[in-house]
Amino acid sequence: MAADAGPRYTSNAHVTTDVGKTFDWLLMRKPAIEELDVVLSEVYKAIPATPAFDAHKKVFEGFAEKVRSDSAWWRTVEFEPLLLALEHTENAAWHELEQLESTEKAKLGSDEVRARESLNYRLRKTSTAARSAYELLKEYGPLASRRALLLTGRPGQGKTHTMVHEICETVRVGGLAIGVLGQTLSSTGPLWEAVRARIQWSGSIDQLLDVLENEAASRGERALILIDALNETPDRTRWSGELLGMTQQILRRPNLALAVSVRTDYVRQVVPETAERATPPWVRWEHPGFAGIEPEALSQYFEYFGVKALAAPPLGEFNNPLYVQLLAKSLKGKELPHWQPSWLQVWDAWIERLEQDAVARLGMDDASRRRPLRRLMHHLAQEMIDTGAYTLKRSRADQIARELTGIDGVIGFLCSSGALIDHVDENDDELVEFGFERLSDTFIADRLLEKLLSDKNTLEARREGLKAALHPGGPLAELANMDWTDHPLRRRRAGLLEALCLAAPAKVGCELPQLMPSHIEDVSDWELSQAFVDSFRWRSAANEFGAAGNELEELWSSHASHMGVSSQIDELIRLAVVPGHPLGMKAYLHPILLSQESVGGRDALWSIRLPTLWASDDSNLRQLVDWACGADLSGIHPDVALPAAQLLAWMCAASQNGLRAAALRALTRMLAACPAVMPTFLSDFLEVNDPYVLEAVLIAVWGVMQEAQGSAEVSSAAEQVYSTQFGGDTARHCHLTIRHYARHIVEVAHAKGLLPGVDLAKVKPPYRSALPLNDVPKKEELEALLESKGFHAIIHSSTQWDFYRYIMGGNSPGSFEFSCAPLPGSKQPERAFIKSESFISDNSSTAVFDLALAGRFVAWNALSLGYTGERFDEFDTGYETAEYGRSADERRTERIGKKYQWIGWYTLLAFLTDNYELRPYWNKAALKYEGPGQLNVHLFDPARWLHSPRRSGVDNESSWSLSTLPQWPRPELEEMKSWILSRACDLPPTDVLLLTSSIPEAWGEGPWLRVAAEHIWSSKYAPGYWARRQRFHADIWWQITPVLVRASDLPVLLDKLRDPTVQETLRGLSRIDNNGDWNAPLSSWPALTPDWDAGLQDGNSRVINGWLPIPYRPLIGECGHPDQSDEHAPILVPTPSVIREWNLDFRLRDGLILSNETPVFGLSSILNSRNVLFARTGPLVTLLASSGHSLVWFITGERRAFQNIDRPEPATSVWANYDGIGYLTADGRPQVAWLHKVIERGEFVREAVEVPLADSGAIRG
Repeated sequence: MAADAGPRYTSNAHVTTDVGKTFDWLLMRKPAIEELDVVLSEVYKAIPATPAFDAHKKVFEGFAEKVRSDSAWWRTVEFEPLLLALEHTENAAWHELEQLESTEKAKLGSDEVRARESLNYRLRKTSTAARSAYELLKEYGPLASRRALLLTGRPGQGKTHTMVHEICETVRVGGLAIGVLGQTLSSTGPLWEAVRARIQWSGSIDQLLDVLENEAASRGERALILIDALNETPDRTRWSGELLGMTQQILRRPNLALAVSVRTDYVRQVVPETAERATPPWVRWEHPGFAGIEPEALSQYFEYFGVKALAAPPLGEFNNPLYVQLLAKSLKGKELPHWQPSWLQVWDAWIERLEQDAVARLGMDDASRRRPLRRLMHHLAQEMIDTGAYTLKRSRADQIARELTGIDGVIGFLCSSGALIDHVDENDDELVEFGFERLSDTFIADRLLEKLLSDKNTLEARREGLKAALHPGGPLAELANMDWTDHPLRRRRAGLLEALCLAAPAKVGCELPQLMPSHIEDVSDWELSQAFVDSFRWRSAANEFGAAGNELEELWSSHASHMGVSSQIDELIRLAVVPGHPLGMKAYLHPILLSQESVGGRDALWSIRLPTLWASDDSNLRQLVDWACGADLSGIHPDVALPAAQLLAWMCAASQNGLRAAALRALTRMLAACPAVMPTFLSDFLEVNDPYVLEAVLIAVWGVMQEAQGSAEVSSAAEQVYSTQFGGDTARHCHLTIRHYARHIVEVAHAKGLLPGVDLAKVKPPYRSALPLNDVPKKEELEALLESKGFHAIIHSSTQWDFYRYIMGGNSPGSFEFSCAPLPGSKQPERAFIKSESFISDNSSTAVFDLALAGRFVAWNALSLGYTGERFDEFDTGYETAEYGRSADERRTERIGKKYQWIGWYTLLAFLTDNYELRPYWNKAALKYEGPGQLNVHLFDPARWLHSPRRSGVDNESSWSLSTLPQWPRPELEEMKSWILSRACDLPPTDVLLLTSSIPEAWGEGPWLRVAAEHIWSSKYAPGYWARRQRFHADIWWQITPVLVRASDLPVLLDKLRDPTVQETLRGLSRIDNNGDWNAPLSSWPALTPDWDAGLQDGNSRVINGWLPIPYRPLIGECGHPDQSDEHAPILVPTPSVIREWNLDFRLRDGLILSNETPVFGLSSILNSRNVLFARTGPLVTLLASSGHSLVWFITGERRAFQNIDRPEPATSVWANYDGIGYLTADGRPQVAWLHKVIERGEFVREAVEVPLADSGAIRG
């Protein structure tokens, strides 16, 4: 079937979409059962114990009982009782809520108030859960109960690909499925006979169906029968008379399911009508195409067609698979442009590709017929214009094709390639039209312009000719007419206007709106404006525009005025990253943002518009940032990288936490992918007046420097940072983190030999800084400076509320890091904190710096940044900044005023480090200031972004896939007992060590090991047990920790493992906690010299974790903070001493640690995994041998199951513990030397039962 599908099934270009869920429910696969079970359990758990719900609970309990007692309950399932119960439950919850809220509550006691609030919460949760479950079951339940799917969709949406993929995937996992494509069936006779012949079944159809039914029943699953593209079956009208009977024949067998597909415009001709008001036996489902997954689809399709995916964010039309294929085909075999070519370039190159394909497939190589397909499609378009229709009868199209090409089958070839589509009208006439509307409009507009302008030799003549054609009485006047008429041109006005906006300027030297009759300018012509604005997305070269400079900018602005300001900015973001575009970054947006004289002026123009765009998954801003965070940017052209980097840097001005964090991550990756742009990029941004932006730029450059090679551009960038930030007598900026990151850039560049001869002492603290603290107004004076709600919120926050209390330390001023005493040599006076100005936190401490003054400075400094009420009151007090609380992290949009508070605070902290004693411990001596880490300031480690797209808080389970993972038990105690005792259900630790899942291509060939691993495999799958108030949980946990021993000591260890006292000590180790550093950047890890990494140690020394009867040393440590779950979460890396001794190098862009350019270790974060370090077996063995080491593993694990994890009682749970030692043989095979299992829990266990998995008396060396 895959072979029959031809180019419509691209197995290597499969992209997962929501349509897969449709098949899960059709076949009642585990994901569908689990999804249903979860939503029903949420409803049942939420229902309060009131009589109003008793009847509905009985329905849920009855369903749950059926699910528990009958493993094949889904064979003949009917969901109507459940749907009614869910609907009634929701209604009852709202009714009870209304009753509750209408009762008098003035005289309730405190306990009654709490009970009332609890009931209110339960009722609301019940209604919400019931509605969610109802909607899920209403949408997907019919697929499970009817067992027949009718998949429809427009041409090119991917129906055939989906159908073939589902067949292949079902068979791949061991399921039962048969499928045929409609076009492969015979043209005569009954369709069942055609199917039987196609699959070469010698028996009858009933025998075939019975075989499938019986086998599916024995396996406890549904078998899938699939027929794709009914409309392509020879004599397709047969389906209207036979499909219903064939479906009923299948559905009489409860273990069979049917899926058929048909193009939407053929449904009426192919699918039989059912009796009036009768429910059809199938569920109709519209295929979504690539909507919502455009970037993934683009990448996969380009890879399939042998074209490198263009390094550009996806545009809107990428949700059409037909267009994606057209674009990929147009680029195949060509020297790639560095940006997505304009639409007319794509169109032209695609036609050339069709001409080449036609030679191969149709033998169309008659030299006397030049460019036959181009001429043919032009003739088809002209015929459509002449007849006033945008379709042609298939017979007429075939006739034109034969006349032009001299052969048959050309129209069929164009249909199969997506250039044309065929369908049947209401009169059963077969028609053809162009593949999609933009394609059709382009051909039609091309012919209209050709007819109008072909006889005009000058630009002026062509311009006047088009202008006359658009005026009343002209052949194109209907396109200038905003009133509706039934004229063919008026019916396609919007699309044709855009096609003319694209094609006309190069021919006539001006823009289409400039040629429209004057009365068009007097009213709002929305269609013209939209067509004109949209056309800017699809052209980029200067010769594709008919105006330039201010004239074009004003023309665009006037026609974009129908869009909101945020939408206009989003449109400019799309155009900004198109190299050479007249509204591109260099020509338009960047100069505007750069020229703003204050931070406030820019934020009012730009930053306050960004949160709305970030909140939309469809915005150009969101797509640009997501693309830059997650796409492969290698090889990106500077003409793309520079405007993208500039945009991302400006986005870092935002006060939206998630956007700023993601833009910073994306900026780092962009500059790392194309460091050649840094000198140009930095020439502007090192002078920018927004500390948010400058800090982000320096963080990104520091990340690039950590892995940069000694190119001229990188050296130049380092010199730019040094000269601009430290070129004077001291650091240029009085800002805590700006000068910290600038310092690190200079130090890293110097260490790499990129900045020889610089004075490093100049970049290290202390610096010299001064602030006008004597000029800071008193609080009353400060409040009088500006009559603004937003500014008064800044004062309130900085002097007595959240910022003062939680950030500045107002809640416990005695622990503030800075003393009131100035440093020796500072000209600043002593400034003691004598009196607090906060009503809430009114404590003070004369030993520390004056926090009241600090709070007023932070607020006062906001005015110098350009804060005014006119600019920001609406934003700072509006919905954008009110949605989430202080702890919402990246979801939160902060006030612009809060942004200015942070800037003021970091400015003041920088001043304090230069001028006042750092005394974080009041009873100890003052410390020398080294960096912001001493002040508990969160610092970024941009090196982690070089190899890792944005990490989620959830481990990537695909990288932990094991074929030998044992079956999970059901939550029945006897089954759980058997499971815990069974050796067949013990997961061998060597299976965890051996890596069988896919790895990044850059890592090279294996074999690879999980040389260090800790993971929990778990199952909560227990359908229906929620009605027993049981929340089942089972899991398997392994922690495998590597250490190094002398190779000569390995036989000694293996011998000592026979000793019972050694075994007893090892059994007492339990979990091994890896040592590490919470705050060190990944780049500085190799230089660390912690106590726990000082070579071989005795196990009793307590310097290192674990214990062995021989000396050993850790192989791994953790770099990262354990409280972080993003890119800064801990990752496992070889210890610093091992990295130094083995001469290992990081190549962070690929997530690799190398030995002589050969990959040895792979970092988990590149796969979005945790608690694992990968190692390539061959190079690892070589390094071990050359260093005189052997690799040994501590092995510890658990296997558990709980009938109810909410009440994990010993009598209703089972638990086994494992302890062991493993080692790597000289030829690279992981071996278990000793492994011990103890049954710890279970009603059936009176004492701990030891179950040895390796005979300690037969350990092999």
